Amino acid sequence: MNKKQQPTEQIIEDAILAGILETFSEITDVLPQKPPNGRVQFRIIGDVKSALDKIYQNHPIGALDVLKAIKSARQAIFSLKGNGYEWNGHQTR
Repeated sequence: MNKKQQPTEQIIEDAILAGILETFSEITDVLPQKPPNGRVQFRIIGDVKSALDKIYQNHPIGALDVLKAIKSARQAIFSLKGNGYEWNGHQTR
């Protein structure tokens, strides 16, 4: 019997990598957050290892999808350093 694997989480600070990861179906959510040190980071939820493997193997992904996701991730950084931000339906402060 195959057990369904629980999604894993990984924290990264690279907005570009967070945006690229968001385009893969293995990733269920990318949540920007601002820890006490003030540097915005992204909590990546899903099969992070599989998505990273695809990136490193040059798996084809849509350029417009990547640009949109990176723009959104960078916007989250500027917004979180201000008054908070809503991203993918998640309110953050």
